[in-house]
Amino acid sequence: MRSALTQLVVDKITPTQRRVEHRDTRLKGLVLRVTPGGAKSWYCEFARGKRVWLGRADVLSLSDARESARGILAEVFQGIDPIEARKPKAEMPTFGAYIEGDYAAWAKASQKAYEQNVKRLKTAFKAVHSRQARSRISIKTPLAASSRR
Repeated sequence: MRSALTQLVVDKITPTQRRVEHRDTRLKGLVLRVTPGGAKSWYCEFARGKRVWLGRADVLSLSDARESARGILAEVFQGIDPIEARKPKAEMPTFGAYIEGDYAAWAKASQKAYEQNVKRLKTAFKAVHSRQARSRISIKTPLAASSRR
């Protein structure tokens, strides 16, 4: 159901026997879902079937929900997926953890003297062994910067 939502309208909406979604005509993507139990929740719908929960209507006012939805829609416009942005980021491994984990597994599968090579790397880079990586390290990461020399 589409309507121009106001705080008074939101407060007066009563639950029905089925879940009902009220879409705001002032901000495309803002949705108020009312369940048969009487719970009212705000959602921001940014693509077909993709939505982000903003909060309960008894806690989050209409103006706050609109502001949150505007921020999410701005992220979508910039090419940022809000669902992925809300997921916790993976912790960056230390150089030593990378050498002992991913690199050692790759070296074992593709090098005859992998144990010797892993030991050489550990001793050659002892100073940075426990440092946190500045960017994601993987075997697929190109070494373009070091090959220019």
